Amino acid sequence: MRFSPSTGSMYPENIKYPNLPDDLVSISAAQVSAILNRPSGSTVQFINNELVITDPPPLPDPLELRARSYADPVMGSDKYFNEAKRMQLMGEPGWEAVVAQGQARYLAIKEEYPCTTE
Repeated sequence: MRFSPSTGSMYPENIKYPNLPDDLVSISAAQVSAILNRPSGSTVQFINNELVITDPPPLPDPLELRARSYADPVMGSDKYFNEAKRMQLMGEPGWEAVVAQGQARYLAIKEEYPCTTE
């Protein structure tokens, strides 16, 4: 069997292909099995002709994701609270409605990234 790190695909030797990647590596049956049974999200590389399977990165902490989502300048809730504060300080009407939008977005984010520590 042959494997191409650039395509992430295996190419059986008994099949004639019109175009093959330039980085083909011959692999053993054990390596085929390791590649097929690797964890989802992991990467496959060949370093000095040795198969190296790198574990996927750990999932981000839900609290960290939630905090980033609150602060997101486009989809976050903080922008509403900041705008409402500015409106209130400048004496502009309608800041209460902006606070309500912020609260709704805050709750939606909190539901999207639930945490078991609460």
